[in-house]
Amino acid sequence: MLRFFDKSEVTKCFFVSTAALSAFVQFSSSVTRSHFRYDVSSILNEHELSRLFLSKTAFVEPSDFFFGCIIIYQYRLFERRFGSRKYLSSVIWLFTLSTALELLSTGILSKYGITLSILPSGPFFLIYPFFVYYFFDIPNVSVMNSFASPLSRKLFLYFLGLKLATSTIGSLVVSGCGLLAGLLYRYTFIQRINLIPSPVARVLSRILSPIFASGESKDDQTPIGATLEIQRQEALDRQEQMLMDLKRSQVMNNSRPRNVIRQETKLIRSRNSDPNLVSRPTVSYRRRSYVPEPQDVRRLTEMGFSEEQVNQALIATHGDLNDAISLLKSPTFFQQ
Repeated sequence: MLRFFDKSEVTKCFFVSTAALSAFVQFSSSVTRSHFRYDVSSILNEHELSRLFLSKTAFVEPSDFFFGCIIIYQYRLFERRFGSRKYLSSVIWLFTLSTALELLSTGILSKYGITLSILPSGPFFLIYPFFVYYFFDIPNVSVMNSFASPLSRKLFLYFLGLKLATSTIGSLVVSGCGLLAGLLYRYTFIQRINLIPSPVARVLSRILSPIFASGESKDDQTPIGATLEIQRQEALDRQEQMLMDLKRSQVMNNSRPRNVIRQETKLIRSRNSDPNLVSRPTVSYRRRSYVPEPQDVRRLTEMGFSEEQVNQALIATHGDLNDAISLLKSPTFFQQ
């Protein structure tokens, strides 16, 4: 699994340290485990700052440990997107914001007779705030269809996050504060303030890279997983990253009405699903005057599609990359 943390050394460091400390807590005595409890009353009344930081380093509950590590692993794409320096700065900001909101919310709830002396322990500041970015910035990559509706990998992480957030009342408070911290960071000037100076970033890179950096492989562009499931996971990761890049490049550049594209795409899909029409030319429903751009062809072929199918999809959608990808991912399209 650790090989999948390519170009995300900071995330790998968080993942390994969280998993190791959480496993240590699971097998520790009750006395040792108590030091990792997120005891709000002790933090506020007795000013135990060490408890505050320890409670943010490890999951105490086994279910939080399992589901939390899965989500942190999936979030490695944010470091690739932000860059390690920006990502580490965002983690510090989100830790500060979410912790302040948690302590503030418990104080407000106590005024209304709702006492929450213990909150869930664990690095939830790495989970809930990034759901904001995950919702708005990460495109849907369908992996299967259920009842004629596409299901994406995002639903899986939403389910895990919902499972973590609804286990206790304290979990609801922590999740709500984390989401609010993510919104505050995303839509305010805070995100423009980088807390990691360049000299510090270089020092950290020299320290962490020899330990957590993934080795370069000559065939990094091809699946190297030992099983088909691992190969499929790697392909989906590459496709999701490229979709993010393509989505940004297509903003404000799509002048063609999307309803026309949708109609042509539906015509092609209905044609592909009809066995009596397989032998007919596939270009009959498409605008023949359009010639695909070479850079668009290159981008889609890098995602694993054949050049012939890429050209057909781009002609069918008149160069709309998002609809071309949807068409290429259609099972009936590959039956041509």
